[in-house]
Amino acid sequence: MLYSPLLSQPGGVTYLLEPVALLLVYALITIWVTAATTSDRDRALHYGSMMGVVTGVLWIINLALETFADLSALKLLATAPFLLGGFALWGVAGFRTAQRTGSIPSGVVAAIWSAITCVLMTIAFGLLLTFTALPHLENQLVADPDFLRSHWRDLRAFAIASSFDSAFSHLLGGRLIGTIVGAAGSWLSLLARHNSSASD
Repeated sequence: MLYSPLLSQPGGVTYLLEPVALLLVYALITIWVTAATTSDRDRALHYGSMMGVVTGVLWIINLALETFADLSALKLLATAPFLLGGFALWGVAGFRTAQRTGSIPSGVVAAIWSAITCVLMTIAFGLLLTFTALPHLENQLVADPDFLRSHWRDLRAFAIASSFDSAFSHLLGGRLIGTIVGAAGSWLSLLARHNSSASD
């Protein structure tokens, strides 16, 4: 909003509104998850918060590397473990919660809570970079194929829009992947529990 030419670019308002809409969805999820206080829900929030903070730190390191380190061809190899490790740890939150509660829904809640915490930390850092390192972000996007295809003439507006677009994709993908790995981790936990009791 501090750079008004963004709003005059084609689709500029959409770039702004998309992450705002998903942040409202996240707010509703947060209200729903924290409204009910049961021991299973408290355990899910506990494990979810722990893994969310750990993975949030991993993703912030990843974003800092992508932004400031000259990794060239090794970029994917250097940053993939941070992202994929985050997904795995969300699944661990689901696994551990389901193991303790015997409930797949509680495990899924734990993983989603991990994802929400992680993604909010990451996009807060990413949007902070837009305020503190905008010239650097612009330099990275000068020859970006997306910028060239966009037909935008304002590189600064595109850099800001790119940050909002990244926030949107993280908010959308985090919730979806959190649900998937949470369900998988919870199911594996209950399967291991069933096999353990069958062997007894």
